Amino acid sequence: MSSLRFIKQADIPSGVASYTLSDMFSDDYKVYKVTMDNLTTAADAVLQFRFQEKQTQFVRTDAYYYRGIHNLRDSAAYTNYQGNAINQFGYESLGSAPLGSNIVMYIFNPMDGDETSVLYESMATNATVLRANKGHGYYSNYWKFGGMNLFLNTSTFESGTITVYGLKGEL
Repeated sequence: MSSLRFIKQADIPSGVASYTLSDMFSDDYKVYKVTMDNLTTAADAVLQFRFQEKQTQFVRTDAYYYRGIHNLRDSAAYTNYQGNAINQFGYESLGSAPLGSNIVMYIFNPMDGDETSVLYESMATNATVLRANKGHGYYSNYWKFGGMNLFLNTSTFESGTITVYGLKGEL
């Protein structure tokens, strides 16, 4: 039997620049696997996201997000990005329809108000150029998070499916 337990799946509606998926996280799991498949946009755009508080449903926009990304491109040299004390996690370009992008993300401790919430992600995109990212980040304040808000710096989503799993067992 797999240690991954399906929690929920949602399609991002076409034509929106921001989408919040609530009730992703609970006290049942410390680790979550989140997949985002066939993310497409009306025009190439940068995907960004923030955590949503469990109790108030408030999307945290304060400057407690930290991230680092290794960006692999087919059109230029590889690059590294970092962001310290910023107000969102940001990732590389999403490809406009019909190409699309796929992301696999692991999120640790989103519901533990006594520990830092940490994430690791891997992304493959077919934007204007082929790209792949490997990244990590953390939120340095102690809140209980129930969901995530995804938003684009420009453009709107055309499609995308988010699937959430909880990981059973001890780390």
